[in-house]
Amino acid sequence: MNREDIDKEIGRCKDSVDTADKQATIDNQTVKSKRISEDATDLDGVTIAEKFKSADTYKANAGTDKRLIKSKNILLTLIAVIGISLLIFILSGLLGDSNEQIARADEAVEALFMDEQHIFLNPELSKFDFVKAIEAIDDLSHKNQSVYKESYEQAQLMYDAINELSTIYEQDDLIIQGNQVLPADELLVRASVTQSLLDEKHAAFEANQNQQLSDLLSAEIKSLYQYADSVVAYTEIAQTSINNLPKSIKNRSQLLDVINAIQAVELQLTDYSKQPKVVELYEQLQFYANKVGDIIVSGLEMGEYDSTFWEEVYWTDTLVYYFEGEIQVSEKLISLTFDDGPNEEFTTQLLDVLSKHDVKATFFVMGAYVDEFPEVARRIVSDGHTIANHTYNHPDLSTVSDEEVVKQFIWTQESIHDVTGVWPTIYRLPFGAGGKRVIDLMDDMTSILWNIDSMDWYYQDTTLTYNHIMENLQPKSLLLMHDTHQATPDVIDLLIPVLKDQGYEFVAPTEVGFDLRYYTE
Repeated sequence: MNREDIDKEIGRCKDSVDTADKQATIDNQTVKSKRISEDATDLDGVTIAEKFKSADTYKANAGTDKRLIKSKNILLTLIAVIGISLLIFILSGLLGDSNEQIARADEAVEALFMDEQHIFLNPELSKFDFVKAIEAIDDLSHKNQSVYKESYEQAQLMYDAINELSTIYEQDDLIIQGNQVLPADELLVRASVTQSLLDEKHAAFEANQNQQLSDLLSAEIKSLYQYADSVVAYTEIAQTSINNLPKSIKNRSQLLDVINAIQAVELQLTDYSKQPKVVELYEQLQFYANKVGDIIVSGLEMGEYDSTFWEEVYWTDTLVYYFEGEIQVSEKLISLTFDDGPNEEFTTQLLDVLSKHDVKATFFVMGAYVDEFPEVARRIVSDGHTIANHTYNHPDLSTVSDEEVVKQFIWTQESIHDVTGVWPTIYRLPFGAGGKRVIDLMDDMTSILWNIDSMDWYYQDTTLTYNHIMENLQPKSLLLMHDTHQATPDVIDLLIPVLKDQGYEFVAPTEVGFDLRYYTE
């Protein structure tokens, strides 16, 4: 049955209603005629009193007849309307949707897939395609919706399963595009991915999605989880090896054992060398080797090493890197850091002094003051200095909840970013408090402490502060100061020329080599 048949059927129903109305009118006229005939009989000698017991009875009967006829008309009309509606519903369900609606839904849903069997997604798929498809499906009748929704939900499931891999790998686009998977040696596992996180995501895939995907796609996704698993397991073993390197070297004879241990770790790190976590591990090993190189150099004061020793040194890549001077290892390093700003009075003076001496520093700022003095915060960045996080309003983090700790840092991150466009990567604990708990909570950033406290907050005097710094100066110094009083810019103006004369290089906090991240509480 088509649309034309439905229209004809509706027309016939309307004709039936019209016929019923006409019949009701005829019946009404017949009643009236009958009453006139009865009245005529009365004129021939039959009195109304003989026909009806009273005038009231006559009127009552007449009223009843009218109401019955009216009720009958309403009932017939209602039945006709219900019948027409029911007929339209039944016929539309049998007839289905128009060819245009079906074609639009077909096109929108098929655009989600690469193949007719719906094994792989369209390589050029976007979220807009999903929106377009669901709009086309919603325009269909209930009967046809279920068919297309099944395909739509299948595509959404496939997309979610593939997209979840982006939390494991450093990849902006979908790792699986159509039936193509990026080569394993081009896939970089995020350095932040741990074995526990990977196990959790892999288990979730197996439980919720694996059984509903095609065998081919499921196999591809499984292989990507397995590759990530091998990388993470590998890096965790290598990290353990680095952690187990000797923490101290007591005599010259022990040096050879340490060098051999470094060589063993270097050999471990040859696999997966492009992986971000492996790069981090190699940096850790290089840092350790630099310290060993310093010890070797200082040991020369006690006499030359034999040829066997030097042969081992030059079989060690990180030590070769150290001795060939491919990295800048200054004998004297210092990092200038300033806490508790910014403010218009002292921070601006300090920026002027640093600019005068062409030295860069790091400012650990409080979020509340960034909001209050945005122009000063912007100048810190525009002058080429590093802006870092020092919480929003400087609480003792050892006394607040985990949630409050995170809020303090996130609020400050957002304030800094809103004003400067910079998202800091380092932070400093107020009062140095909070311990390992805070370090674990903020594991995507690096904590920076200090090995020289200038005591400027205590002395608030130029001479006393300057003398205290000079008395505690180290070959590799991470200096803590505060841009909250006049002594600080005055001291820095005196200090920088002296440090330059002594051969100090001004570096970032992470380049000093002071890697203590928290104080034990």
